Formats: sequence, C-alpha cells, structure tokens
Amino acid sequence: MTEYYFDIETEDSDPAKNRVIAVAYQPIRFDRPDGDLRILKTWELGEASLLKRVLKLGVLEADPARAFEFVPVGVNLAFDYNFLITRMRETGVRRWTVSQVLELFHSKPMKDMKTALVMMNDGSFGGSGLDHFTRKKRSAGHVMLGLWGERNYRGIEKYIRGEAAGFFEVYGQVTAILRDMGRKMRVKP
Repeated sequence: MTEYYFDIETEDSDPAKNRVIAVAYQPIRFDRPDGDLRILKTWELGEASLLKRVLKLGVLEADPARAFEFVPVGVNLAFDYNFLITRMRETGVRRWTVSQVLELFHSKPMKDMKTALVMMNDGSFGGSGLDHFTRKKRSAGHVMLGLWGERNYRGIEKYIRGEAAGFFEVYGQVTAILRDMGRKMRVKP
C-alpha cells in the first residue's frame, strides 16, 4: 500500500463552473512525508492535461488490482473526489457513470482526517478545519482565490506547501495517539 498526502486547490466551490487550479501529492511513510511534494499546475499543463495526470496516478482507481497503489490521505477527500469527477465530465476527460462513482466511494481505500478533526473539536463541524489545530495557519480560501486572480503562481505554490506542512504537523500527532489508543483498547481473542 502506498499512501500519499493529497489535496486540490480550486477557483471556487462549484465544480460545474470553477476549475481545478492545482493538485498536490506527496508520498507518506511512517506518517511523515517521504519524498518531494509534487504540484500539478493548471497554469502549466491546462486543466484537461492535469486531470488526465490525476487519472494516471491512480487517485480515482477503485479496481482492486490497482486501488492500493495510490491511497490518498488528506482532509475532506469527498470534496476533492466530487470536484475532480465533475471537472473530468465537464472537460470531457472522463464520463463517470453513477455506478462507477458509487464504486469509487465504496471501494477506494483512503484516509480522511475530516472525521478526526470534527471529533477533536468536541464533535462540532464549525471550527474543525485543519487551521484550528496547527501552528502553520492555513489561510481562508479567499487568499488562494486572490493569488489566483493576481496570477501569483509563486504565492500559490507557497500556499500549497504551507497547507501540506500544516497537514503533516497534525497528521503525525493524531495517528500516533490513535495507534497507541488502539493498542491499549484492542480486545484480545
């Protein structure tokens, strides 16, 4: 199983109208980054080419023979999947059937920190964003939109790298705590 930090940046929240700006991924080993953060950029590749690369990576692969080759780890992965699938349809990269989408959400292995963050926030969704649990503050989405509007590509890359660093700051601690708790609570046969 190969785990990857995975996140996308978008122009806004409606995938029928807004494009994917960038896709970031980074191999994970022992709950830490293991290799370089790679950023696929719409301004260099074009959106359709970027989406084709995402397909080749196996991010959306549910076939059991390949599903574990790229296991995404991130926050709110359902948003990312929905956005990517919709943009693939809108750009003609791939047309997903309802059964294919359901199979993806049912069978694709993934690790989504969203639920853990909600639980860490006393079960409340409001205020459960990653930015509430890390020193490396993530900026609100409007900052990314401002950078995109200015075509400040270096600023966008810096923003994405900051998000990844913030994710790993929290992810390493949460997984260590949960692993320890699992060892203590596991029922012996």
